[in-house]
Amino acid sequence: MLLFVSGFSLFILRVAQLHVNKPTTQSPASALRNIFLSSQIPYTLVIYLFSAWFFGEIYIWSARPSSDLGWTVIARAYGVPRLNERPIYLRMCLMVFALIQSYYHIKADYSLIPLPLPEWLQQTDRQEQLQLPTAEPPTQRVVSQLLRIVIGSITTSLAAPFIALFVYYIFVRRMAWNTHMWIAQTFISADLRPTSSPQDWAPPAFLSLFLRCMQAGFLLLMLWKLSNSFFTANVALEPLKNGQPLTSGSKDPNGTLIIGLKSKRDVPRAVALWELLSISLSFPERRKLIYSDIDRQPSPTWTAIVDLLLPSISSICAPTPVPAPPPAPTPKSTLQPLPKIGTPMKTGPIFIPSPSTGVSEYLKQDAPTPSQPPQPTLVTLFNHLLTLRTALLNHPLLRTLATTLQTTPLGAIARSTPRRNAASTLLGPAALAPLLYTITSLSSLTVRSVAEDPYGRVSSDVARLVTAYTGALQRTIALTKAVDDEVGIVARSAPAPAREQKRPEMQESGSVRERKRKENGKAPSGKSTEASGKAAKSKTTRPVAGELGFEKRCVEGLWVVAALADGLRAVLETFTPWLGVVGVDAREQREAWEAVLEGEELALALKAGG
Repeated sequence: MLLFVSGFSLFILRVAQLHVNKPTTQSPASALRNIFLSSQIPYTLVIYLFSAWFFGEIYIWSARPSSDLGWTVIARAYGVPRLNERPIYLRMCLMVFALIQSYYHIKADYSLIPLPLPEWLQQTDRQEQLQLPTAEPPTQRVVSQLLRIVIGSITTSLAAPFIALFVYYIFVRRMAWNTHMWIAQTFISADLRPTSSPQDWAPPAFLSLFLRCMQAGFLLLMLWKLSNSFFTANVALEPLKNGQPLTSGSKDPNGTLIIGLKSKRDVPRAVALWELLSISLSFPERRKLIYSDIDRQPSPTWTAIVDLLLPSISSICAPTPVPAPPPAPTPKSTLQPLPKIGTPMKTGPIFIPSPSTGVSEYLKQDAPTPSQPPQPTLVTLFNHLLTLRTALLNHPLLRTLATTLQTTPLGAIARSTPRRNAASTLLGPAALAPLLYTITSLSSLTVRSVAEDPYGRVSSDVARLVTAYTGALQRTIALTKAVDDEVGIVARSAPAPAREQKRPEMQESGSVRERKRKENGKAPSGKSTEASGKAAKSKTTRPVAGELGFEKRCVEGLWVVAALADGLRAVLETFTPWLGVVGVDAREQREAWEAVLEGEELALALKAGG
């Protein structure tokens, strides 16, 4: 039961740091800067150190008396109690385990909720075959990770005691001894003989203590890893309760759903979007409830959902708006002064000046007057430092040195790749999975409204939706293709069109001609050999998307392109007879279909799994 406290402390940490947004930064150095400037590191260290300390106290308290882990031992020579170093070393060893696990916690981002991505975007283009993305059952997920957890715990428990041995003897032995000595003299035994440092080179029976540290570390690591695994498996479940959407048990299901969509925090909003996706795909009764709720104030449920979600789609890769210049100041009206009817008043001193001394006159000369404030020396110094910094950064030698360092393995941490830049531009602080949920939810609700909307209110927003989807798809395609061009990937995953594959007889005749030339003893010309070598070189240096270089592509952009193209195609096909009636003219229809076809061709690399 006491071990529950050591594991429950991790749940507090996970809940406090829970998030769904995987950070998208332009370089690893930016990611490290964000981590160090946040409160993630101190909170993680404090929780893990507390958990390790509490576990160590329970382990020492429940150990057998023969293990010799008490606070004091009786010296054989004099029969006087003295401080026992064995529990000190065990506690410090567990602290090292806490530091190592804290590093893994921050590096692997344990607090991230792994939201499932819509797998149909990799399998099919048909809107009728969409299925709700489901997470793996918690027990099955933990069992599948059990072998990896055990192997990782064994590996760390074998290596960490050696690290603790070095840290303990070099850095913390004397400090830990003095701290335990003060605690023991204050709370344990007043007859304890004070010593400033341990008298032995190592704790008694050090080999058995070393093995015991491995055992305690393995148990502690298993507790941490299993707690994190169970928490992650249970927090990433579908937002369903008894097979129904989570808000179905509320008195006002639509109102509760809208509150979740309005949330400023990323976790409640992501869960609400996941639930809306499940409603749009698998629960027709809830969809009809959304369509028919037209009396809600200040706006119907469907209108509120569109107003909340459509700006997220319209802002995909949208240019940053330039702030408008401030309005010109209005000229003040000039008033004509009144005519003077008398002589002006005197402005000079009205008192008789007192005789001044030399000291007062000297002080008046150096003292600042109200009209002349003191010189801002700190501001001037800061401006000089900024000028010096700008001059150093723009120096050609330093710029050349920085460029050279970025090409080395040491400079990889500060180097930004086209994929990272594109992902940062595309997503920003948002997460990929909630964005895909938003795109698919709106398109699916729009498509199903043809048969389920009793009042036809959804049709009034089809034009807005087509415009937003088309613009977002065009911008995302341009961004993804720009990344492909920059990394040298041919953005073509599908087989070439027929007009590009229509020369088999010419290729065959060329090969026959080459064979005949060899039979006649004539070697091919050097020009053709050189040309063929250049062609082969160009084929190897320009990998085709989906075959080579997939890891360099903007995969986030491919996911968004696939979702937008899939949703926009479904809307266009469903509303084809009524597109002109709902406000989508012929030009917009043509642009939308062109964007869909181009996006589907680009997303074939994602559908093929790279």
